[in-house]
Amino acid sequence: MKALQDVMAVDRRVHEPVRLCVLAILASVDSADFVYVQKTLAVTGGNLSTHLTKLTEAGLVEMEKAFADNRPRSTLRITDDGRSAR
Repeated sequence: MKALQDVMAVDRRVHEPVRLCVLAILASVDSADFVYVQKTLAVTGGNLSTHLTKLTEAGLVEMEKAFADNRPRSTLRITDDGRSAR
């Protein structure tokens, strides 16, 4: 029974499959471009954006928005809280 209770207690902000993959990617690099993460996970931009909103609101990921060659560019970084999230 303890094992089932442990499963039920997982942080859904982290253990939703796309969010977990985003955190795994960001944990292995200093930063990553939105498009790189999107293509790596084979998800739509809107889908990834929704997941990133939840991760940033939870303080697990930071997103920096800028322009490069007159095009929007979002750079993603995992936070210390994101690294230690379980």
